[in-house]
Amino acid sequence: MIHDPEKRKTSKRKHGVDLVDGYAAFDAPMITREDTRKYKGEQRFVSLGWASGKVLVLVWTDDEDEPRLISCREAEPYEQEAYYREYPQI
Repeated sequence: MIHDPEKRKTSKRKHGVDLVDGYAAFDAPMITREDTRKYKGEQRFVSLGWASGKVLVLVWTDDEDEPRLISCREAEPYEQEAYYREYPQI
């Protein structure tokens, strides 16, 4: 996993979540959809994943060799509900 150090600072300040904490979500079940808005021409994904004992929303792109995490925040209640519907065993 890789990330931009400035995006890490922004995520911590804006969402209270360190991007590094989001890495673990890639090792757990995830719900992923493509973000159809093209940003700088790159394909981005939005995922609901489990890390640090909570459901997180991750925005990421699949770089050449590994995923690059762009943003990470704690899921809203309706997003948590969607995740637990899909993965009730978590």
